Amino acid sequence: MQQQQQAGGVCKTFKLFFATQDIRRVTLDNVATWEAFHQQLIDLYPHTYHPELTIRYKDDEGDLISITCQPEWEAMLEATHDQSTVRLLLIEGPNQGKYFKDGPAVVTQ
Repeated sequence: MQQQQQAGGVCKTFKLFFATQDIRRVTLDNVATWEAFHQQLIDLYPHTYHPELTIRYKDDEGDLISITCQPEWEAMLEATHDQSTVRLLLIEGPNQGKYFKDGPAVVTQ
Protein backbone atom coordinates (compact mmCIF):
# COMPACT_ATOMS: atom_id res chain seq x y z
CA MET A 1 0.00 0.00 0.00
CA GLN A 2 1.42 3.34 -0.96
CA GLN A 3 0.81 6.61 0.81
CA GLN A 4 -2.87 7.38 0.34
CA GLN A 5 -4.82 10.60 0.61
CA GLN A 6 -7.76 10.31 3.00
CA ALA A 7 -10.41 12.89 3.88
CA GLY A 8 -8.56 13.54 7.17
CA GLY A 9 -5.08 13.72 5.64
CA VAL A 10 -2.32 11.33 4.61
CA CYS A 11 -2.64 7.60 5.39
CA LYS A 12 0.64 5.71 5.90
CA THR A 13 1.80 2.37 7.35
CA PHE A 14 4.69 2.46 9.83
CA LYS A 15 6.81 -0.16 11.51
CA LEU A 16 7.83 1.32 14.87
CA PHE A 17 11.01 -0.01 16.46
CA PHE A 18 11.10 0.89 20.14
CA ALA A 19 14.46 0.63 21.94
CA THR A 20 13.17 -2.28 24.03
CA GLN A 21 13.07 -4.51 20.92
CA ASP A 22 9.31 -3.98 20.85
CA ILE A 23 8.21 -3.68 17.21
CA ARG A 24 4.75 -2.40 16.29
CA ARG A 25 3.10 -2.16 12.87
CA VAL A 26 0.40 0.46 12.51
CA THR A 27 -1.45 2.28 9.75
CA LEU A 28 -2.28 5.83 10.70
CA ASP A 29 -4.96 7.85 8.93
CA ASN A 30 -3.82 11.41 9.54
CA VAL A 31 -0.07 11.84 9.37
CA ALA A 32 0.09 15.00 7.27
CA THR A 33 1.50 16.91 10.24
CA TRP A 34 4.20 16.14 12.77
CA GLU A 35 1.84 17.07 15.62
CA ALA A 36 -0.90 14.73 14.35
CA PHE A 37 1.61 11.87 14.18
CA HIS A 38 2.87 12.59 17.71
CA GLN A 39 -0.66 12.70 19.11
CA GLN A 40 -1.58 9.39 17.49
CA LEU A 41 1.49 7.72 19.02
CA ILE A 42 0.59 9.11 22.44
CA ASP A 43 -2.99 7.84 22.07
CA LEU A 44 -1.99 4.38 20.79
CA TYR A 45 0.98 3.71 23.08
CA PRO A 46 0.52 5.69 26.30
CA HIS A 47 2.81 3.36 28.28
CA THR A 48 5.53 3.02 25.63
CA TYR A 49 5.77 6.28 23.72
CA HIS A 50 6.72 9.63 25.21
CA PRO A 51 7.66 12.86 23.41
CA GLU A 52 11.25 12.72 24.66
CA LEU A 53 11.94 9.82 22.30
CA THR A 54 13.93 10.67 19.20
CA ILE A 55 12.37 9.41 15.97
CA ARG A 56 14.63 8.49 13.06
CA TYR A 57 14.30 6.92 9.63
CA LYS A 58 16.87 5.55 7.20
CA ASP A 59 17.20 7.61 4.02
CA ASP A 60 18.05 6.32 0.54
CA GLU A 61 21.78 6.65 1.32
CA GLY A 62 21.47 4.52 4.47
CA ASP A 63 21.86 7.40 6.93
CA LEU A 64 19.67 7.63 10.05
CA ILE A 65 17.84 10.95 9.86
CA SER A 66 16.22 12.49 12.96
CA ILE A 67 12.74 13.98 12.73
CA THR A 68 12.08 16.84 15.13
CA CYS A 69 9.80 19.30 13.32
CA GLN A 70 7.25 19.72 10.53
CA PRO A 71 9.76 20.42 7.69
CA GLU A 72 11.76 17.28 8.60
CA TRP A 73 8.50 15.28 8.81
CA GLU A 74 7.49 16.48 5.33
CA ALA A 75 10.96 15.58 4.01
CA MET A 76 10.57 12.05 5.43
CA LEU A 77 7.10 11.67 3.86
CA GLU A 78 8.50 12.78 0.50
CA ALA A 79 11.58 10.54 0.75
CA THR A 80 9.44 7.50 1.63
CA HIS A 81 6.41 8.17 -0.57
CA ASP A 82 7.00 5.01 -2.63
CA GLN A 83 7.55 2.71 0.37
CA SER A 84 4.61 0.56 1.41
CA THR A 85 5.84 0.57 5.02
CA VAL A 86 8.09 3.17 6.63
CA ARG A 87 10.46 1.97 9.35
CA LEU A 88 10.88 4.40 12.23
CA LEU A 89 13.37 3.94 15.06
CA LEU A 90 12.24 5.42 18.39
CA ILE A 91 15.11 5.88 20.83
CA GLU A 92 15.76 7.82 23.99
CA GLY A 93 16.61 11.42 23.18
CA PRO A 94 19.26 13.76 24.57
CA ASN A 95 17.81 13.49 28.09
CA GLN A 96 18.50 9.74 28.18
CA GLY A 97 18.94 8.61 31.76
CA LYS A 98 17.25 11.75 33.11
CA TYR A 99 13.69 10.88 32.13
CA PHE A 100 11.64 7.82 32.98
CA LYS A 101 8.01 8.02 31.98
CA ASP A 102 6.64 6.03 34.92
CA GLY A 103 9.68 5.84 37.15
CA PRO A 104 10.92 7.77 40.16
CA ALA A 105 12.77 11.05 39.82
CA VAL A 106 16.44 10.69 39.01
CA VAL A 107 18.80 11.79 41.78
CA THR A 108 21.75 13.83 40.49
CA GLN A 109 24.93 14.35 42.42
